[in-house]
Amino acid sequence: MAFIPLAFAGGMAKRGSEILKEEREEALTNAEETIKIFTQLGLPKATERRSKRRQKDAMYDTLGKYFDGDQIAVIMKEGSGQAVLDHIASMEKKYENYSVNPNDIVVMDEGYEKHGYTKDQVLDLVMGRVDAGVPVLQAMEEVTGKKSGGSLTNLLGGNLGDVTTRRMSSIANATGVSMNELAALAAENIVYDDIAVSGKTRLFDPAAAASASKDSFTESQAETRLVSFGNSIGGGSMVSESEGVPIYKPETAEIGYLIEQKAGELLAEMREQKQGEPITREDMQVMRRKLEEWAVTTTTAAGKRIHKFREPPEEEGSGETTVGPQLNTDGLKLGQLESMLREELKPGVDGTALDPKVAQSIVDQIAAAIKAEVKRTGGNMTAAQVDAEVARIAKQMGFDITPTLIAETEDNTIQSPGGGITVTN
Repeated sequence: MAFIPLAFAGGMAKRGSEILKEEREEALTNAEETIKIFTQLGLPKATERRSKRRQKDAMYDTLGKYFDGDQIAVIMKEGSGQAVLDHIASMEKKYENYSVNPNDIVVMDEGYEKHGYTKDQVLDLVMGRVDAGVPVLQAMEEVTGKKSGGSLTNLLGGNLGDVTTRRMSSIANATGVSMNELAALAAENIVYDDIAVSGKTRLFDPAAAASASKDSFTESQAETRLVSFGNSIGGGSMVSESEGVPIYKPETAEIGYLIEQKAGELLAEMREQKQGEPITREDMQVMRRKLEEWAVTTTTAAGKRIHKFREPPEEEGSGETTVGPQLNTDGLKLGQLESMLREELKPGVDGTALDPKVAQSIVDQIAAAIKAEVKRTGGNMTAAQVDAEVARIAKQMGFDITPTLIAETEDNTIQSPGGGITVTN
């Protein structure tokens, strides 16, 4: 049969028309699928982001009454916005004339240089930016997994993407969310920028800080007190005072060296633990207890135990020892020391009396502190008189014990000028 060119051309045109129709129908189907996916994924996210954005916007405005943009960036990036506002409200309720010092609450890191964050920049920093620069068709491919390839429509100059674009524009107009934003949210194209400033927040209470400063120590102060305490339990003698605290010199150079080494180790451990925070009275008690426990079981090269007044567990018979609380008597006056003695010797909350060894440790520590305070303030009470008074109070509290620490001087007298000092009941 002869080849008929016109018939072939007619067949080609018919098939081409069918292909164009098929491609359009497929494009419509893909558009419907894309719209369904975008509305199911993108719209809820857009709604949620708008709600959160309004909340963050309001929080920024409230924080803006006290802090600048850079400080708010630190607060909100840290997620501490509500905690800071709650703290300020608490301080205003607690103190009649409370005024926020922003630098007390937001501490910028060393080397800070002002960046000048605006509200919108801070909100984008916290919530992330929607990367609406991703083309809609690309976002569609990311979500549906279908890539747009070559087509007869495109070959003939048509654009099947317009079908999706027109449908998406209709949805965007109806929802109030831009087509690009809807596509980006569906594809989870969110960009989080690094913060340009660094710092940290702290819920600062001025009165509490002022109180803590009276009950905290610099590392130098802590070292002086710890070494002096070590020298005192090592049999050293009081030679002076510093900031109202008795200073003891070591009994021997070797014992002094060992105590300084151990005190240095304990301070290094505490420094690592505190990370720049001041050493508190409680921290000092912990280090004193560790130093005393070490001194009980440590000896010099000649085999002399460093602790002058306590024996190691194995020498006490049971293999265990009851160690009393390590009292911090620094800076306490005579009346305060007597009150501490009575308080420490009280039975426990369940009515159980203290172990006699614990009571002995308490009596020894407070007797030594009273002797040091009498000497510091210029009294002429003898060590024997102090021991008798402490023993009398202990007996009132149910313990027939006397201090076992050695007297301050060889003649058993606390040498100092001035009038008498009386330990009251």
